[in-house]
Amino acid sequence: MNGPIIGNFKVSQIYKGETHKGIDLVALDDKRIHSPVNGVVEAARWDRKAGTTVIDTEYGMGQYIRIKDDATGRRYYFAHLSDMLVAPQQRVKKGDVIGIEGSTGNATGPHVHFEIRQTTDNSTFLDVSQISGIPNVLGSYYQDPDITQITLEEAVKTVQDKAGLDNNTMQYLSLYKYHEDLMKKLAAAMTP
Repeated sequence: MNGPIIGNFKVSQIYKGETHKGIDLVALDDKRIHSPVNGVVEAARWDRKAGTTVIDTEYGMGQYIRIKDDATGRRYYFAHLSDMLVAPQQRVKKGDVIGIEGSTGNATGPHVHFEIRQTTDNSTFLDVSQISGIPNVLGSYYQDPDITQITLEEAVKTVQDKAGLDNNTMQYLSLYKYHEDLMKKLAAAMTP
């Protein structure tokens, strides 16, 4: 899977084409939203009715982020956020935290509406489930963290904390030729 939530999450609304152009996800462990692609933030703002500059906090997508994928040119949308942690024109990498799940705009509860379009035009929506690999079925799922996205320091801390290793043992392990790869693989194996 290649979605915006790491760990346990629930699909609360499936992709239905024209009637529901994205998939709604509810984070069960960590409410942070991650970029599933490398790209540029094209928008990080409140959704507005066409032709107006007035913000209606109960309208449409609420606070949303739009990222243009470097590889495909597709636009990735993340809507109903409680907080946006990126700004327009900012470059993001796959795995970067970009926002926090919320219930802004026309939402009945906390979730992220995840949608992919070919362009910014509202009629060029794509099957987000097929592209991301997130099942288009109501239910609970788990997305592994991408171990290539964590730093060596994060991996070492995870391994030391989870395995209860002392500083001398960690120092000894740091001498191993493939230390970084080992620490990241161990951290991934120890992360639920």
